[in-house]
Amino acid sequence: SICRTSFSAIDSFVFCKTLGYDGPNPTVYTYNSPFGSGNAPIVWNYVNCRGWEQDIHECTKSIYPGFTCYSSYPVGIGCKESCEDNDIRLVGGDFDNEGTVEVCYSNLWGLISDVG
Repeated sequence: SICRTSFSAIDSFVFCKTLGYDGPNPTVYTYNSPFGSGNAPIVWNYVNCRGWEQDIHECTKSIYPGFTCYSSYPVGIGCKESCEDNDIRLVGGDFDNEGTVEVCYSNLWGLISDVG
């Protein structure tokens, strides 16, 4: 896990890029992460990315045991996929040919409404 201390939106962007997600504005959960506190020890703290890095390992950081961080302080991240206007996809189904319809607008995935 990574400690939430000083973890920023830039750090999360580089982290997501490392995993292959290049969408804009990842969601950072530094308090009350919906993903819980995790089961692994916290091994990184004070992550400091500049934004140009292609991989989170290129960022400066403190590595265990060179810091103190409570085990209840892990950071959570919601990465986003990039898309182009009018791209469409199905999500949440059991198979590739079913699910909720989403459409891309301004590089964000959104839902289609049947209301007025």
